[in-house]
Amino acid sequence: MLLVTVGLLVVGAILVDAALTTLSLAGRAGPVTRRVSQGMWRLIRRLAGRGPRRHRWLRWSGTSVLMATFAAWVAGLWLGWSLVFSATPDAVLDQFGRPAGGWSRFYFTGFSIFTLGVGDYRPGTTGAQLATTGAVLTGLFLITLGITYLMQVVSAVVDKRTIAGHITALGPAAADIVRRGWADGQFAPMFTQHLTSLTPELVRLGERHLAFPDPRHRPDVGAVEPLSRALQQLLRTLDGSFIRTADDPVTAPPLEDLTRAGIPVTDAQAYAQAVDASRTHRCRLQGWCASDGWDETDPKLTLD
Repeated sequence: MLLVTVGLLVVGAILVDAALTTLSLAGRAGPVTRRVSQGMWRLIRRLAGRGPRRHRWLRWSGTSVLMATFAAWVAGLWLGWSLVFSATPDAVLDQFGRPAGGWSRFYFTGFSIFTLGVGDYRPGTTGAQLATTGAVLTGLFLITLGITYLMQVVSAVVDKRTIAGHITALGPAAADIVRRGWADGQFAPMFTQHLTSLTPELVRLGERHLAFPDPRHRPDVGAVEPLSRALQQLLRTLDGSFIRTADDPVTAPPLEDLTRAGIPVTDAQAYAQAVDASRTHRCRLQGWCASDGWDETDPKLTLD
């Protein structure tokens, strides 16, 4: 009876973890998924080491984490039902009606949860028959849920890369983006249109992470402010659940590049105050970069 209780608890924990990870909109993975993914990510980071070439390892981190998570679900479900079928000697019988051994029970559990329907072993009691039905149902549920989850994650990654490409097309750095958008004493309408189009993309990216940032010629901030709010909302979504805020903020872009380009800017004191006021936001940005394995030593895009 003890093995049945422990086995059902393991099965229940795996199902709850999978449901929390794939179906919950609270933005937090289940405890098993969280520990497996964090452990796998730390392992890959350690194997990758430091330096630009580490990204050859890190490019496989997402696939590795997903496969490790799915493997942990299957292994937990398999282990739980194996304990249930090991509770009594006659729970699983071979084709001659003899009690199956330990490995055979493990094998019987595997083809039950994977719904293979191999008939060389069969349940020997009424309780084992009910358990077999439960194993088939939970196995079908978990595998279907896992495959659906993998497809959703792939779709979210595509969205993330699309946003990255959209932003990179505007310019490799903040100052370059502003310089490109400035024309004839004002920001070009196409530039503000690009910023406006980024807002729903960032909001959608944040929701994806839950389901699964001048006195004389004041620019129109109608496109900039919603984009900034969307970026802050995205970082608040990631903070705690997905990233850890860094102690030091990301470096603020210098104003000299904009001044040389003839773009009116605020005075140095007001800019320094604004940078200091956004320290928490910039620390989140730095934490996001660090959590993805990026640092100041990585090569940067240039306009050359």
